[in-house]
Amino acid sequence: MKKQLLTIAIASLLITGCYNIDRRAQQNFQISTTNDASQAKTKCSIKNEEGQWTAAANELIRIHRDDNLMDIQCQNDTQFGSKQIEPYFKHKYIVNNLLADLCTVSCVIDAYNNAFYQYTPYVSVDMQAKEIAK
Repeated sequence: MKKQLLTIAIASLLITGCYNIDRRAQQNFQISTTNDASQAKTKCSIKNEEGQWTAAANELIRIHRDDNLMDIQCQNDTQFGSKQIEPYFKHKYIVNNLLADLCTVSCVIDAYNNAFYQYTPYVSVDMQAKEIAK
């Protein structure tokens, strides 16, 4: 009986071994715009190496985590704004993985899912007037 319980415990660690499995590869993200003359018409393109998303100003969306820069481009009929966001590395998640399963399975899974990284969940993009070509 003890051997079966030990086998089940080890198997569950190997299958679910990732301490940060609840963090997954996605996170919530929202862009607000400042100096925006037409916020209702402003659309923002969000892009990193994991994908590309489109959102309205102040709309909450889900994006994929990445360990690379995120590029944000917002525009409406008369204005544009852009910003690049660098992800930050969460050291505490490696420590948690070490405690959970000595980082045998969990570190591989979390590295693959970019669970060690996170972008700031709220970003402000300053809008500027588009120059009209003559």
